[in-house]
Amino acid sequence: MVLKRYGKTPAGRIGAAAVLKALGVLVRRHPKTALEMVGAGLGEAGRVGFQEVKAAVMPSRNPQEEGGAAAPAASPNSPAEMKTV
Repeated sequence: MVLKRYGKTPAGRIGAAAVLKALGVLVRRHPKTALEMVGAGLGEAGRVGFQEVKAAVMPSRNPQEEGGAAAPAASPNSPAEMKTV
């Protein structure tokens, strides 16, 4: 599954293989740590998902969030702000 998603280029295949190898070592040598990481990730995903559902079901009463006069702040990673190395 990982190679289908990231294996389109040689660099992607190398990166996917490295990540899979690191995960394999983590699970074999440190299973408790791996489980704690999975639990933390699932917990964060649950919190974010709950907030998204809550925002969709109960719209905000804050006038600024509903398209008030103030424009949202630009993301630091917007295309206009990105720098090449």
